[in-house]
Amino acid sequence: MQKNTAEFIVGLVNGEFDQDLEELLSLVRSRMDRVIPSCPPAKMPLDRKQKESFAPLRVGQRIWLNSKVRPKYMIGAAAVITKVNRTRVKLRLDNPNGRFGASDIACPMSLISTTEVA
Repeated sequence: MQKNTAEFIVGLVNGEFDQDLEELLSLVRSRMDRVIPSCPPAKMPLDRKQKESFAPLRVGQRIWLNSKVRPKYMIGAAAVITKVNRTRVKLRLDNPNGRFGASDIACPMSLISTTEVA
């Protein structure tokens, strides 16, 4: 953590920025939405902002399955998107594994990451 960041956190905890808390919260949420797109459960309708957070997903894009996926041996599995639906994507795994053969699999967007999962 940088020195300026540590000083900011101390000031925040001590109440030095209380008059600006709403603006800070709005800025932090906006940044988090850009860096870590959230995904609602599949049964909930998507609002405009959530739809836009999924917009970058496209057919042919490489993705990885994240730590929420089950079975656990699928964590970090690389795949290519073959179809994008409203709340799900269809994937073709690079290395078919276990019961997931060579055919496409449907996957909720909450289980994928656009950056490699370690």
